Amino acid sequence: MSAAEYWPKGLTNVGNTCYANAALQLVNPGSITRHPNRLSQCLSPYQQEDAHEFMRALLSNLVMNGHNRQLSSLFDGLLESSVTCQTCGRASLTRDRYMDLSVDINDVDIKTLDDALFEFTKDELLTEDNAVFCQKCQQKRSVTKGLRLATAPSILVCHLKRFAFNDYGRLVRLHKRIDFPQQLEIGDYMSNLNKARPPPYDLVGVLVHQGQTCASGHYLSFVKKNGEWFKCNDSEVTKVDESTVMMQQAYILMY
Repeated sequence: MSAAEYWPKGLTNVGNTCYANAALQLVNPGSITRHPNRLSQCLSPYQQEDAHEFMRALLSNLVMNGHNRQLSSLFDGLLESSVTCQTCGRASLTRDRYMDLSVDINDVDIKTLDDALFEFTKDELLTEDNAVFCQKCQQKRSVTKGLRLATAPSILVCHLKRFAFNDYGRLVRLHKRIDFPQQLEIGDYMSNLNKARPPPYDLVGVLVHQGQTCASGHYLSFVKKNGEWFKCNDSEVTKVDESTVMMQQAYILMY
């Protein structure tokens, strides 16, 4: 097979690197990445910063607090928080907007993305000192509290929390690999009030953090285009097998 047949249209293979030719329109993100403080005061130029925090700041600016409805409709979803009295059964529901789901992976039993989503949405029993005042009973009662997905966005972003505090109170990076599917079903995590179940999500992007600590390292990403996967490492773009993508120690997953 010739190089022209092997590489996607619009890309040229030079060694192990895949370069876009003049037929492709390139976008230089330098005006954004060189001035991240314009997105958020929490971000500083030429410093080690968190990709998840950068993504949140970027999306928040792009959607303009919901005023850019076309873009908001792609990423926006609603989280439903429920508090149910274990005495009278009264349920209190609140809904909040989300543009990504940040899920814990520190527990030894969490080995897959589904495990993390199950933990994220499972009910928690609050009793004794953690009891909550019930408006119907007019006193503190034991309650169950839980989160569910009230609505599902067109693009679902899952952020795996790769940090935790050790026994000495120090922030450490979690190096465990979490299995993630090519197709993600989230019906089991939806609100019981929402009878509609979204179709399966297809994996289209994986962000990886390479480094031993939370304070430094290097980011690279894997993106899917026309059924093929590409590794983006700074200015280098190379084609990779799907099996390579599925073996990654993912930090952010995009479906």
